[in-house]
Amino acid sequence: VSFSGSPHPPNIYSQDDLPKTVVRTLNQGSNVMSMDFHPHQHTILL
Repeated sequence: VSFSGSPHPPNIYSQDDLPKTVVRTLNQGSNVMSMDFHPHQHTILL
């Protein structure tokens, strides 16, 4: 199977960049929640 679109960019995150601790798990259809973001403590949403 070939795709006519542009190729995906290389993955910019390595395995070490991913968080090791799950803070919250979101399920599809769950109620909307708010999250606080700290300017110096980076949070990655997966």
